[in-house]
Amino acid sequence: MISVYTFQDDYSLYGIQAFSNQFGRQGGCVAFHLSIPASPTMAEIQEMADKLESSTARVVVVFATEGQLLNLFLELAQRNVTGIQWIASEAWVTSSRLASPQLLHLLQGTLGFTFPGVNIPGLKEFLLNVRPSPKPGMEFFNMFWEEHFGCKLEFESQRAKEYEADDFNDNDSFRYNPGFQNNSLYMVGFNVGQKSLFNMSAYKDGEYAFEKPVCTGSEDLRNTDSSYSDVSQVRISYNVYKAVYAIAHALHNFLNCDSAGPSGGLCEKHSSFSNGQFLHHLKMVNFTNQFDEKVYFDSNGEPVPLYDIINWQKDSKDEIRFIKVGSYDGSAPQREQLQIIKNSIVWTKGQLQVPVSQCSAPCPPGSRQATRQGEPKCCFDCLPCADGEISNKTGSTECTKCPEYFWSDKDKTIVVLLAFRTGVSGSRGWKLFGTSQQRILIICTTAPQICLCSGWVLGAPPFPFRNPNYQALTGKIVVECKEPWPPGFYLLLGYIGLLAFVCLLLAFFGRKLPDTFNEAKFITFSMLIFWAVWISFIPAYVSSPGKFSVAVEIFAILASSFGLLLCIFIPKCYIILLHPERNIKKGMTGKYQR
Repeated sequence: MISVYTFQDDYSLYGIQAFSNQFGRQGGCVAFHLSIPASPTMAEIQEMADKLESSTARVVVVFATEGQLLNLFLELAQRNVTGIQWIASEAWVTSSRLASPQLLHLLQGTLGFTFPGVNIPGLKEFLLNVRPSPKPGMEFFNMFWEEHFGCKLEFESQRAKEYEADDFNDNDSFRYNPGFQNNSLYMVGFNVGQKSLFNMSAYKDGEYAFEKPVCTGSEDLRNTDSSYSDVSQVRISYNVYKAVYAIAHALHNFLNCDSAGPSGGLCEKHSSFSNGQFLHHLKMVNFTNQFDEKVYFDSNGEPVPLYDIINWQKDSKDEIRFIKVGSYDGSAPQREQLQIIKNSIVWTKGQLQVPVSQCSAPCPPGSRQATRQGEPKCCFDCLPCADGEISNKTGSTECTKCPEYFWSDKDKTIVVLLAFRTGVSGSRGWKLFGTSQQRILIICTTAPQICLCSGWVLGAPPFPFRNPNYQALTGKIVVECKEPWPPGFYLLLGYIGLLAFVCLLLAFFGRKLPDTFNEAKFITFSMLIFWAVWISFIPAYVSSPGKFSVAVEIFAILASSFGLLLCIFIPKCYIILLHPERNIKKGMTGKYQR
């Protein structure tokens, strides 16, 4: 079972849709799906964090970019959330911004796919020689330049728009711009005598903050360290590189007069062509680039998928390193496309064992899985099969009816309690308390009673005793059965009471079990009556002389027997006589809805 976080854009929606469909075909299930808003508020971030903390899913797949995830990860790190296995999309799996020390305990072990990284010759020199420009298309680079060097760019076109000071008098004056920031004023001062403009300061919260210096545009990127100039393993840029070369090859083939194809080639003297003509040649592109990678498109116009599998591992300096632990090559044969070095993967919290994420453990044999209403299909209850039905494998969704002349065996109560009340899985539960163990338990609980009775009768047998205490009242001498060793009687009766009390506890714990085991609540009442009868029997038996003691014993036996029968069978008679519509298979298997 997994959880899914996506951003509200086409990249995330289409990506998670394809993933969820494929994941469902493999038998997995998605616990919940959350969309990250474009500009989430703190309340929305906390709500997403609450959802993740309360979920039983321990694997989370995220389709988003690093900027969209930073605030959410910071919130989870502040809450000290650990033990989650993150599966990253290619948009953030190699993000150095998220691989920070403060997120180490949260994101260690992250696993994801990314594009292959290469070192493109000449790319670093090209990037280092780019300079700011007011030309269209350079806006993002200009913003990077200002942020990286901590300055403000001013181009000639901007300086030409500066205010002239001819209309002002000899006194200094100020223009207030209340829209600079919240509760702040931007003050621009003019000196009329020199006709110059200068920025004084920004006033906010009672303090002055001087403006950034003006960028010259000749700052040197070689003396700084940033991800912009780090081109040792470019990935997204490599896709752009391949796309440009694919278009170049398509144009070369298209403009070649000797080109083959339904439309032929287009000589250089002709300058017009349709998009459809060019698209045809683009689909036919097939070349090997300088990195020995084949570039071509399939029948659907899709490039061959090629990915590296990256694992976030902590090094000796407590820093995150992006380690390649596998690859995926769509051009390889079917069973050789995915290659993973399993022993080299470090999972969440630095574990070497693959984490388990499941809402409910597979149901043991003898029960079936019943999905909980309003929850994912991997969240279910284990309902025991009804009488005459069996399931002989773990994780069965239905119980099958026994063949003719066969009946299901009765393994209705400690095994069921183990399956429902503990975290022991089905196969392990059978090993801990299977059929042989149940037989041993019966022998072990019965043997002390047999030994106690045998030793008591052989070592100190009862003998007849004449009790003359009642002779004056009745004129008769009462002959009683005298026990020469009273502790034997109390030990035997106490052991029976102990067994009755244990049965009462088992019935009490099983009173809320689903399906046919809901009869455990009736067993609880019957065992309570049984235990109460024999507890009250002791003083009544001891204080009753002669034949009255026998009557008390008979009454105790009858009272406990009728208590068992009435508490168990009266509810059945109630169903049969007053609610016959529930006396069907669905009613007995827990599928009946009132």
